[in-house]
Amino acid sequence: MELLIILLFSAFIYIICAGIIANFLEEDPTKKKLIYWGSCIVLVLLAGFREIGWDPDSVAYLYYYNSPSIFLLAEPTFGLISNFVRYTVNNFQFVLIIYAIIGISLKYYAIEKLTNLKYLSLIVYFSNFFLLHDFTQIRAGVAAALFLIAIIPLVEKRLINFLLIISIACFFHYSALILFPLWLLSNEYMKSRWKITLYLMIPIAILLHYTKISNIITALPIDTIKYKVQAYQEAQEVASNSLNVFNMLYVFKYILFYVLLIFYDKIYLKYKYITILLKIYGISLAFYLIFWQNTILAMRVSELLGIVEILLIPLLFYVIKVKSFASFVVVAISATYLYINIFHVILVQVFK
Repeated sequence: MELLIILLFSAFIYIICAGIIANFLEEDPTKKKLIYWGSCIVLVLLAGFREIGWDPDSVAYLYYYNSPSIFLLAEPTFGLISNFVRYTVNNFQFVLIIYAIIGISLKYYAIEKLTNLKYLSLIVYFSNFFLLHDFTQIRAGVAAALFLIAIIPLVEKRLINFLLIISIACFFHYSALILFPLWLLSNEYMKSRWKITLYLMIPIAILLHYTKISNIITALPIDTIKYKVQAYQEAQEVASNSLNVFNMLYVFKYILFYVLLIFYDKIYLKYKYITILLKIYGISLAFYLIFWQNTILAMRVSELLGIVEILLIPLLFYVIKVKSFASFVVVAISATYLYINIFHVILVQVFK
């Protein structure tokens, strides 16, 4: 486990250094691309060749891999990838490698297409979602990557492309079903009505937090969703987990949401995707607050939608006047995320 911690911190520093070096290569796009995608290869190797048991989910994935009921235990793509590996090299490690290649490279592609603050986004991604998804919840990791890519056709209102990408995401993780209604969102400049709605979203969600409204999902006439929610509820009861929706991490998220909302007009002049991302982020936080009674469901959906943090946190660069300090703030936030993930997620789950 000590080796894992060293590797993670080394990779974090490597990405920071890569960003600094790339900043001095503004007139050499080829070298910049090599540095960018070179860091992608580093993360693929780190996630793909990790030891079984370094993360809390890999043991379960190995069990799925060896189970004759694999298509009942996981999504179709996991069964297909596992069977392909079993009938070729017959080494479970290659399942992790394939998922790492797909999930990480798609996120790199999405970041490259969605923001000019690429390396700040990479730092945020690595410190949180790399560990959460591509190092642990690998199926959700691919679904989240596809969701990021789907933001482009969502903004451009290309319905077929959006539906196709989200449908593929569902075959990697069923939680992606929650993404279809996002088509109703617009990326147009927010007028007063939408701004007021977003300002009120968290307070209303806090009020609903103390009701039983979360039970409405189990009443939906869609068996796939109903059974998945019930499975999450049973898993929660077995683990005896309770959700503190006002923990320091989520208090920071609420504050970040309002900071970006306050400076919306300023950011809008610099970044065209801010409208849609703020709406998605608000829904993510509201879902977490409202459906807290089903801990796993609330976290899974909130984390899937919350992948937009990769793009949102670096936007503090446009809020803070001193750009060097702005970059430092983003790196400091990322370092805090990394600390929380290593010492309060990985170590606690592995050694509990």
